[in-house]
Amino acid sequence: GSGMRAILNPRIALSYACAFTARADVVIKGLFLSLWAIHDGREWGLSPGEAMARFGLVLGIMQAIGVVWQPIFGWLMDRVNRVTAVIIALMFASTGYLSMGLITPPLDFAMLPAFAVLTIGTSSAMMASTALIGQEAPVSERGAIIAMNGLFGSFGIMIFTKGGGIWFDTIGPWAPFVIIGVVQILLLLVAALVRVIAPGQAPD
Repeated sequence: GSGMRAILNPRIALSYACAFTARADVVIKGLFLSLWAIHDGREWGLSPGEAMARFGLVLGIMQAIGVVWQPIFGWLMDRVNRVTAVIIALMFASTGYLSMGLITPPLDFAMLPAFAVLTIGTSSAMMASTALIGQEAPVSERGAIIAMNGLFGSFGIMIFTKGGGIWFDTIGPWAPFVIIGVVQILLLLVAALVRVIAPGQAPD
């Protein structure tokens, strides 16, 4: 009940919505990029194992980028309005996901810049959602509200994993990424509206 009542706070509602896509981001990136690499590996004459061995290097680079970026974005979040941090995160995330509709096969190392933006966006969105809910949740109800935030994230994982599999098979390997990118563009517009009408507290 506390978690649902808190949705009347537009910043908490924004955090819930951000968690819905942010947690799905991580699953989609890990699951469908690997499937895409195996799918295109066949066209390169590679077995699934060989394709994943090549793509494993890309995943390792993406992981390293995330490790470097997270403390940078954490420093930034402490110096800007938390809704502004959500907006920045969604800008990276939507750009990264939409760029997947333009890339050549993911086994091509020339695509690393697009994967770098994707990694920055997915990690930033998760951090921004968590930071915003931590700021806005009342101390007496913080546990319930943070749990509800996680529940919305779980809904996002289920919906986008199911939908992503269908889109991958019926439209193309790029489809799950572009569709979630469009969702994040819509969420970015909502976040910009919240920043104007209910920005919340300024950073110290």
